[in-house]
Amino acid sequence: MNTSFKGEIHNIKPLISLLKAIQIKKLASCSIFAEGLTFTVEESRCVKAVAYVKKHLFTKYYKDPTTENFIFGIPLNTLIDCLGIISPFTNNRGNTDDLCEMNYDGPGSRFRIAFENKEISQLLQFNLDTVQPDEENTDLSITDEVGTTQKMIIKSSWLKSALNDLDKSCQTISMTFSPNDPSFRITGEGADVICELTYPENSEPFVSFQCNEEATFSYAYSHIMLCRRALDNSFEVSLEVASNGILCMLFQMEGQDDINNFVEYTFLTSVSFA
Repeated sequence: MNTSFKGEIHNIKPLISLLKAIQIKKLASCSIFAEGLTFTVEESRCVKAVAYVKKHLFTKYYKDPTTENFIFGIPLNTLIDCLGIISPFTNNRGNTDDLCEMNYDGPGSRFRIAFENKEISQLLQFNLDTVQPDEENTDLSITDEVGTTQKMIIKSSWLKSALNDLDKSCQTISMTFSPNDPSFRITGEGADVICELTYPENSEPFVSFQCNEEATFSYAYSHIMLCRRALDNSFEVSLEVASNGILCMLFQMEGQDDINNFVEYTFLTSVSFA
């Protein structure tokens, strides 16, 4: 069987960080493209998280150009555990002989991981069974037909602080965007508590802010908090909100060779699944 995908990585810690940022389900859908890999998970068909593993993370990257893009299900927790075993030996030690190799031979085959530590003559091999992936919820995307009405880029440290300030008993988080100050408001509501935070457009947290019309959308508190690990590992967050309330958060993380990495979370409003 011909190899459909092969990748080699010297330092797998950035890959592990990306995968852990979406570790909210046991099974992920992996897609292989010429530009890199994506790992996607969904929670209750209301939240989608995507880790973008671009080819720049690999020392060598090969995807069979004669075949279509591949997609398969893979046990995310097991994948992270396997990479975690290898990780201590691939910490940018400058030894070009130490590398992690990944292979996939096409539909029905296993996803293979191998690492050879030549210092102690040790070979680590893992073969992960792949499965038919779950069908993605097409509603969890912002399309051109729906359009975007609000966009902003904020510092991750600020959003983390704002979410920490909300009471843990909150059931919903509402976000209000306005072309007039205060431009952005976060409200957490629970059975016996309401927490509200407001911010003017020219306040320090914003890198950029764009709002076409005032709008308020609500999301499940438990859903928004799923992105905490991505938030913790990022330095900047881009928020886009569609006219129907679909919220997309793109987390920018520091990468290697001055190229940043990205994790994306998409949320349906609480009305969508009520």
